[in-house]
Amino acid sequence: MKKFLSIVIIIGLLVGATVFGVPPARATVAVTTVRNDYAGAGTTGPFTYAFKIWSDSDLLVIQTDANGTETVLTLNVDYTVTGAGTATGGTITTTTAVPAGSTITLMPAFPYLQSQNWTSGQAITALSLNNVADKLAHQIQQLAEASNRSFQLPR
Repeated sequence: MKKFLSIVIIIGLLVGATVFGVPPARATVAVTTVRNDYAGAGTTGPFTYAFKIWSDSDLLVIQTDANGTETVLTLNVDYTVTGAGTATGGTITTTTAVPAGSTITLMPAFPYLQSQNWTSGQAITALSLNNVADKLAHQIQQLAEASNRSFQLPR
């Protein structure tokens, strides 16, 4: 019964309902930016991403040349990242200059995995709940961005 009540409270907090007198959690994902695009100008950056990532590998960096050919850049080979874990984002710097006529696209690349596993008797903290809810919100934004670029049949 205790586990059931905990689950009901957690779900209620995540969907924004008042459950058993516990008010809903405040939204911590306050941005809907899911990509940043920059025109190449012969520099290495820095180029800013305006969304939270939890680790450097949560970022997808694509360079598109003047002909439209996309190249996915490799972390710590083609670029470096700052700001992982910062709610407002951070920057990347490329190892070689991005030529004029090219573009750099920065997008989240969150894995679609369950990142938290609470066990019996383990304390559930507000921070762990917020991180799970934030990651879910970012994953939904990532899917919506991809869906918006997709061909869709009529309803």
